[in-house]
Formats: sequence, C-alpha cells, structure tokens
Amino acid sequence: KELSLLGANAGPQGFLACIHSMISETEELLKMDVTDRLIGLFRHFNNDIVEFGEKRRKLPHFTEMIKGSSEGNLEGAESPRQLVAKGHGRCWVCKIVEAKATEKEVLDLVQDTPKDKKGVVSPTRVLVALDGIEENARLLAKEKRVFTLGLSRINLLMDLYGKTPLVRASARVHPVMDKVQEII
Repeated sequence: KELSLLGANAGPQGFLACIHSMISETEELLKMDVTDRLIGLFRHFNNDIVEFGEKRRKLPHFTEMIKGSSEGNLEGAESPRQLVAKGHGRCWVCKIVEAKATEKEVLDLVQDTPKDKKGVVSPTRVLVALDGIEENARLLAKEKRVFTLGLSRINLLMDLYGKTPLVRASARVHPVMDKVQEII
C-alpha cells in the first residue's frame, strides 16, 4: 500500500530507496531496549478502556516513568527490568522478563511491591512476560492479582496506539534478514 504511493515516475530506484528506509527503521527498532519501547507505549495511555478477551482494563494516563533493573543478579545474567509508571493517583509496578516467566518472577514482583498504606491506592503489579508464562505462574499471578501482559497483548496495544509491534528476534531470523539485504 505504501509502495503504491511512489507513482509511475519513481521506478526501481524509488522502490529500492523505500525498501532500504523500511529495513533501516526496523533495524533501529530492534536495537531499542524493550523498556524504552514500553515507556513510549505507556505515554500514549489516556484513561482508555481496553478489552482483553472477556476482561476490561483501564489504561491510566501516566505522567512519570521510572526505569530500573532488579538487584542481586549474577554478572552476565540477563536481569529482569523494572518500570514504575505513575500519574493521577495511579501507579503500575512492572517487571519485564525476556525469558519464559516462572513462579519466581511473580513472587518477586509481589514481594518487591510496597504494601498498602492507609489512604494510599495500592499499585497495580504488572508482569510483562515476552516469551510467555508458565501455567503455574499464570495461576499464581491470578491468585495474587498480578496483571500479566504477554507479547501478543503488548503488540495488540502497540497496534491500537499506532506504534510498530515488538519483534522477538531469534538467532535464526538474522541470516534471513542478511539474505534479504544482499538481494536488495
């Protein structure tokens, strides 16, 4: 659809330039940190109500984002990232897990979240599991009232707000991209 806007006069050079710009845009997005992409998504929330299956969820308007990583991990290990989004009396404490989420991640999120104080709204705990969540961990999250977002839900929200979806690049995808670039 976008390529049809080039017109008949553009020819193959315009087509190649458009393809190269699309490839470089995709490469830039792949290099971006997932936490930064989520911050960009959360900034678009404006007290909207979204349905995930049969559940309805209000996406509050956030004015402040605090990003960090969890402490106490071994060096070289992929540390789960954390994100705190605040605004207008609402607070989301998010834990972003690249690998498949387990019960440990759910329990860590529940234990790391501050307890309710009198007169203060308790934060919404959000587990962002980009590679899925184990069944036991899903049940525990439901019991502990932890909101879970998988890659499909994140991409649904990205699409809803007109942003490019998250792509989980695996080792077997890169050689294909290299071949496409060689052909072009």
